[in-house]
Amino acid sequence: MSKKTYPIQFGTDIVVIFTVIFSIAVAGIVICFYTLGGDLQDTLKYIPDIIGATVVPLVAATTAFYIAQNVQRNTEATLLNRTMSYIERWNSPNFDKQDIIRLMREVKNLDEDKKKKKISKALQDEVLRAKLVCILNFLEEMSLAVEKDAVYEEILRDFFRGIFEAYHKNFTFWLQERSKDGAPKVYERFKDLFGEWDKQGFANIESPDKPLKSLEPNTSEKLEKSHLDYQEILKD
Repeated sequence: MSKKTYPIQFGTDIVVIFTVIFSIAVAGIVICFYTLGGDLQDTLKYIPDIIGATVVPLVAATTAFYIAQNVQRNTEATLLNRTMSYIERWNSPNFDKQDIIRLMREVKNLDEDKKKKKISKALQDEVLRAKLVCILNFLEEMSLAVEKDAVYEEILRDFFRGIFEAYHKNFTFWLQERSKDGAPKVYERFKDLFGEWDKQGFANIESPDKPLKSLEPNTSEKLEKSHLDYQEILKD
């Protein structure tokens, strides 16, 4: 998916607005003075002073407004691009998650004790354990970005809610065991963010800035794909 950008545009729009403002101001001044019985030449002499006192501040204010608007649009674009990069990275074929997904499918119908034993035994394999750590590192990094308001949480929440639930449900006990081994606060941001989303019931929420309007038409389908995949894992 191509990234959306919003380059600052000062050209045509502002020039047109300034031209209209200037023309209306000058025409209004001339008509006003001439209607009141003033001589046209005398009227024209005062135009530079009047323009300086009225049009210039208006132009400055308009410029400041457009600058602020474009800065905001670029900030929103940066947030959106960073947000979508997490989804793109997760969906990348280079992100090897299949063995972990296979393990979660194997244990989904087991009782809690059997599930823990099977997962613990499977994670004795260094390669599989490294794959899980890589996934959890990714989720922790994303949780940090959410905590620092560096991304649109609403979009990530809609996409990752089932993923967070799956990994938290299956591997919390393993994380707790790691904490006992002298690694306190392991993946705390991941666990805290899951806790917040879980309290909210994983209901859909909207961003007040409405960033989704800038996405490609089929993005909503992409956002649901991973969630639906992981819901299949969690089915009893």
